[in-house]
Amino acid sequence: MSAAAAAAFGHALLPKFAFEEGYCCLNHGSFGSTPLCVTRRQQELALQMERCPDRWFRAQVYDELAHVRGLAAAMMSVPDPDDVVFLTNATHAFNAVVQSLLVWRLDRRGSAPAVVYTSVAYQSLKNVLKLAEEHGFCRLFEAALQLPLPADCPNFASHVTERVAATIERAVMETGRAPVLGIVDHISSIPALVFPVQQLVDYFHNKGIPVMVDGAHALGHVTVNISELKPDFYLTNAHKWMFVPRGCALLYVDKQHQDAMYPPIISHMEEGRTLFQRRFFDQGTSDYSHYLALGQALEFVDSLGGVAAVREHNNKLAVEGAALLASEWGTDVLCGREKNGACSGAMMNVRLPLPVQRGYKAFKDAELLEQWPKGTTYAELLERWLLREWHTYVPVFLLNNELYIRISAQVFNELSDFQRLADAITPLRRLQVKRN
Repeated sequence: MSAAAAAAFGHALLPKFAFEEGYCCLNHGSFGSTPLCVTRRQQELALQMERCPDRWFRAQVYDELAHVRGLAAAMMSVPDPDDVVFLTNATHAFNAVVQSLLVWRLDRRGSAPAVVYTSVAYQSLKNVLKLAEEHGFCRLFEAALQLPLPADCPNFASHVTERVAATIERAVMETGRAPVLGIVDHISSIPALVFPVQQLVDYFHNKGIPVMVDGAHALGHVTVNISELKPDFYLTNAHKWMFVPRGCALLYVDKQHQDAMYPPIISHMEEGRTLFQRRFFDQGTSDYSHYLALGQALEFVDSLGGVAAVREHNNKLAVEGAALLASEWGTDVLCGREKNGACSGAMMNVRLPLPVQRGYKAFKDAELLEQWPKGTTYAELLERWLLREWHTYVPVFLLNNELYIRISAQVFNELSDFQRLADAITPLRRLQVKRN
């Protein structure tokens, strides 16, 4: 990245967003952030709809959606835009896949089929799978990942591949047949880790198992190339890392599976060149402006030098920010042995310098506890306290009986933002040392 391009990033971009004064956004991964120019475009589209709703819904919106769907397909390297549909978010997308394959499946002969997924799968996905299992639609086999990695493990890629392979073998032994679905993250949420997704897709396919990739965090964050990856199902959010208004998700389905796919809401099925498109286009009257603003979001990214330049900035800053925090706190970065944050992208996980069991004492000594309700966990206390006292937020989570945070780096961030987070936590660490 050139010096001129690098200069375009950082706090100079903050006026292009609607952040309130003093807010330090370090949690872009949860909800994304929409530039003002994209918000204005969305508002213009919403006004177009209001000026003549009948023309908008009956004669205009389908062509408009087909255009931006083509842009989205190109971003994902999908040759045929008809293989991609819009949904509100990734949760809706994996509900569509899981329900279509397990609940609406026609062949119910024999025992419930197996589904393989990993222990760091998104919680709402786990909830859907567990509900399906409770009703007898499937048997679940979870590949338990050990994090932090064992000392003798060379890298995250080899660890997750070995665990998935062992879980597939166990599923086959217990059910007598191959699983009907394998599920892997492209980038997991908590903790944030970039998976060896090509390696895993190939492995599932070599075993004759269809695979769904949860790429909720992927688009705009890492390269998404469906033509090379060749998953059976791929879902991603455009509102997290591509600056599109919430909520905007995309679901790719390989042609061989499309006739078996149903959306979460069954509606008229009137518009579209294929059955797949007709089923997913209309899920009840909706405001499509968040989808249609995708084109403006792409223009914003292009104004910063393109998606590759944005990714380079974000990934580099996330690695530097995590290193700063670990150094200030005397802790470490999850999977930090891997070169240049190879398995973490623009989100990194850093261990906090605070013990789990005695955490409340630090808050009590600092007179920070009394305003929060009883039963609030220490992780929740930290999150709320950071938001109230320091006007910033990071997810706090427990991993192997240690507290970690997940940080996100975006185009409007600078290294000083992570220093601010370090300065917020350091006094709590001193209180811990004093108490001990």
